[in-house]
Amino acid sequence: MKKFTLLTAATAIFMTFCTMAGTPSVNANNGEQNYTKEDIVNLQNFLLARETPDLSDKDYDLNNDGRWDVFDLCLMKHEFLESSDFPEDTGKTLVAYYSATGTTERIADDIAEEMNADIFVITPAEEYTSADLSWTNPESRVVAEHNDPERHTELVTMDVPDWESYDNVFIGYPIWWQEASWVVDDFVKNNDFTGKNVIPFCTSSSSPLGESGTKLAEMAGTGNWLEGMRFRSSSSVNDVAEWVQSLDLTKHEPKNSVLVAYFTPAENDGVDAISSATVKNYQGTEMGAAQVLANMIAEQTGGELFSIKTEAEYPLEYNELADYAKNEQDNGILPELTSQISNLEKYDIVIVVFPVWWYTMPQAVYSFFDAYDFSGKTIVPATTHAGSYLSGSPSTIAELEPNANVLSNGFTVAASNVENAKEDVAEWVKEMGFETEFSNSMIF
Repeated sequence: MKKFTLLTAATAIFMTFCTMAGTPSVNANNGEQNYTKEDIVNLQNFLLARETPDLSDKDYDLNNDGRWDVFDLCLMKHEFLESSDFPEDTGKTLVAYYSATGTTERIADDIAEEMNADIFVITPAEEYTSADLSWTNPESRVVAEHNDPERHTELVTMDVPDWESYDNVFIGYPIWWQEASWVVDDFVKNNDFTGKNVIPFCTSSSSPLGESGTKLAEMAGTGNWLEGMRFRSSSSVNDVAEWVQSLDLTKHEPKNSVLVAYFTPAENDGVDAISSATVKNYQGTEMGAAQVLANMIAEQTGGELFSIKTEAEYPLEYNELADYAKNEQDNGILPELTSQISNLEKYDIVIVVFPVWWYTMPQAVYSFFDAYDFSGKTIVPATTHAGSYLSGSPSTIAELEPNANVLSNGFTVAASNVENAKEDVAEWVKEMGFETEFSNSMIF
């Protein structure tokens, strides 16, 4: 088990001894004793001079030398591993957590022990003091942050070494005001959980898990999020082990590999700031209507997003954009693309999302189909419109890609109502059979 944080000197020495001991060759206690996770934690805490329950009736002298030491602990762990049945095909596991008072850290350590997992500590750049955490003080840091809708907690790092190697990621946090501590938000937003099982867990004396896991899953936008668990400060090692063993962490493969390619003038306008009535706010980010729809589809299919970008810079004011689009169409202008798909061969399904302009696809989407050969792939159009619906786009695409399987029952929504289309998108994706094991349909 690796822990990506600074270790105390005592802990480092302890870990070194266990590593050096390996499979011990001393004469171990060969009695009928069966050691549990709780025994391992008890002995470990005893050796680190931490508080333990009454251990006077425990037989922890495994090498019969008249004392308890790190060699006994290594023997105990070895015997436990030899006698334990671990689930097969669970893959490599990471436990990432933020702990304010130490309770979440203890649960995270127990999960890591049970799963033989690595640990990553989510660390604020500015650590919280006891005064900062005083939620009953209206002047405290957590109260001020809670009341600030633009709150942001900078982290020391969000980069996990060898991130791609992990199949399962546990994410732990304390509950603050019935939601996940916002310290973990940036970690969740800035890591790609595609292809991973993600399991939230929280600690709280009274508040339930609630919607905290669901909201984190929405922030992430990727990953197969499983139902989480709330632990109290009194939760035991066995409580943690029982929960972990109940999880289905077998590695699932996606049914299909989906690409969600989209075109929006909001990403091709040549300016940094976006201010237009045609631009929507989705999950706190300003984006064009087609991009909103593309994000919803990607969330439900587990697909990868690809933005169709061009050298052309499109105006965002409605009348100017309409005139610009009409000129491109009338003159057969195909704008040069500036973004490229580097691994098209990995995708079986390509969902192409775009606004309908003058009763057809934007010229940039024509450029997209001109640039790639989609033979053997399934292509599905999805549009935002002002009354034109799909506007014949399936037959148009079929003419451009005669060797692809172009589906006629694409998704379409009025651009003015796209923010409210999430449930309709989920239903459409389900009807089309495009849901994957890694879609963001919550299991909560």
